[in-house]
Amino acid sequence: MRAKTLSLFLATFTILPCVHAVEVMNVTARQRWPWNNLVDIDFTVVTNGTESVSEFGVAVTGTYANGMKTVTAATFASDFFAVAGTNRVTWNLGADYPGFRAADLAISVTVSTEIAETPAYLVVDLSGGAAATSYPVRYTAQPPDVSNDTCRTSELWLRRVPAGSFTMGSPADELGRDSTENQAAVTLTKGFYIGIFEITQQQWYNVMGNWPSRYTNILHRNTRPVEQISYNALRGSSAQGGGGWPTNSDVYALSFIGVLRDRTGMETLDLPTAAQWEYACRAGTTTPLYSGASITNTASDANVALLARYKYSGALANETLMDRNVTEINATAKVGTYLPNAWGLYDTYGNAMEWCLDWHEPTVTGGTDPAGPSSSSQGYRVRRGASYDTTASYCRSAFRWRGVPNVDFPTCGARIVITRQ
Repeated sequence: MRAKTLSLFLATFTILPCVHAVEVMNVTARQRWPWNNLVDIDFTVVTNGTESVSEFGVAVTGTYANGMKTVTAATFASDFFAVAGTNRVTWNLGADYPGFRAADLAISVTVSTEIAETPAYLVVDLSGGAAATSYPVRYTAQPPDVSNDTCRTSELWLRRVPAGSFTMGSPADELGRDSTENQAAVTLTKGFYIGIFEITQQQWYNVMGNWPSRYTNILHRNTRPVEQISYNALRGSSAQGGGGWPTNSDVYALSFIGVLRDRTGMETLDLPTAAQWEYACRAGTTTPLYSGASITNTASDANVALLARYKYSGALANETLMDRNVTEINATAKVGTYLPNAWGLYDTYGNAMEWCLDWHEPTVTGGTDPAGPSSSSQGYRVRRGASYDTTASYCRSAFRWRGVPNVDFPTCGARIVITRQ
């Protein structure tokens, strides 16, 4: 679709032909003093209320004054989606084009309702390790280079997922269905970022300074999912102030989530709700598998084998029982080994099961931004996504499981979300 563009050069701006539904106004840009790589760009988005979305994709370009060269912003130090009203995005100009200055460029801002065509990533830099006092955060339009393990170890990559609606649960005739998978309509009014991968052992070590997982051989552990971690290790126990969801979102300061919140400044960083998890896993699909396929066998299934490390995947060729330090035939795999879903998320089936925020009850909770039940009759929290030792019937988008929050399950890990405020 066409979008309203407004250009800025130094202290002046020019309004270009506009679209009636969305307009950009009052654009200003200033490079931070003392001069560094960051350029703060303020602007106002004006709408007429007929748009199909409440959040808009933002594109920033810079053109030399003589018009001979145009550069495109890809790396930001802020979220680069906008809403109606005033907005600020911060372009990391030096990361995209070292040596450039904002004063050399005519900066243009474009907004679009085509959010799906403007994917965004949030990256947390964990390279400072457990002794760091802060973890820098950046936003980029460029996906990670999955051939380089940096995105699995010293950086934590999250993918932007737009707000939307879907049907949670599974139809009565879905093979492998559990009785707790009743269908319910869900609307998520806020977009969120969610981890592309499950949290790896190296990422956990960079934050917490320890190696809690069962699969600990140094030849393989860095890029495998962290497991053998409890809900309480992630958020803190009720006694520590971390067990209050959904009454509150407080976490224990020394828990994994607590440390990440403190060092990133991201107050909404947390585990996903069960609704967020399933919405992100499905990535727009309604089929049992996010590939668009169904399972044909509840035990070993060829469609599942493309997507997940599960009970019948077998070990990788270069892994031995000695490497894994265990006696089981199966084990976790390097995150990102199997095919991702349409939103670029890996291992939402198999590898490690994943904790969610919600209390577990034997029915799905629908509605708008559901936070799950207020309590659990048996004291369980929700786990999703199956694991390396489960059969194909568990490797479905609708599959739900449960766990006691203080138990360090050797099959359970996590991925994180950051919800837009």
